[in-house]
Amino acid sequence: MVRALLGVELGRKNVIASHRTGKARAVLGEPGAVARVGRLRIVAVHEVEPGLVRHAGPHGVRLRLADSGFGHEFRIAVDMPVTVERLEVRDVSDGVTWARGEVAGGGCLSCWVRGLSENCDAANFQLLVDASPLHISWIGQPEPDGYRQVNSDVPVDLVKGEHVFAVESAGVRSEPQSVKIR
Repeated sequence: MVRALLGVELGRKNVIASHRTGKARAVLGEPGAVARVGRLRIVAVHEVEPGLVRHAGPHGVRLRLADSGFGHEFRIAVDMPVTVERLEVRDVSDGVTWARGEVAGGGCLSCWVRGLSENCDAANFQLLVDASPLHISWIGQPEPDGYRQVNSDVPVDLVKGEHVFAVESAGVRSEPQSVKIR
C-alpha cells in the first residue's frame, strides 16, 4: 500500500467547503480517505492499492468533501527516491509578525527553502533548531525561483535567545543561520 498524505491550507485561493461530518473523499482509487478538519487545514490520509498505480513517479490526486466539488490537484510521489544536491534558506521569519530572524516561542516559524526534492514532504526533510527537529505544519508549492515556503511549530518551552537553524534532507544540510527565539 502507498499512503498519501495531503495537506490543504484554507485561504483565499484554496477553499474547500466543509461538510458538517468532516468526512472527505480522495479521487485516486476507491473513495475512503480519512479526514481531520482542523482550524485552518484539512489533513487526509488515503491508502492506494498497488494495482491502481501502474508506474513509479508523480501522480495527481484531488480531494473533496462529501458535499463539495473537487479541490486543487496535488502531486504525490510513488516509489520515487528523495534526491537533494544543495539546500538554500532565503529567509527565516516569525510566521505571524513576519519579523526576520526571530520567532516567538510557541509560535510559527516560516522559512523559504530552495533545493528540496520534487517529492518533498514532512517525512523526508527536517527543519532543525540546534539539531532538534521542528514539527512541519505546511509546505508550499515551489515559487518560480525554486523556493518553497515551509512553516513549522515552535515549541513553547524552547529556551529564549539565539539558536542555530538549518534544513536537512537526504543527508544534505543547509548553511546554518541564526534565529532568535523570543
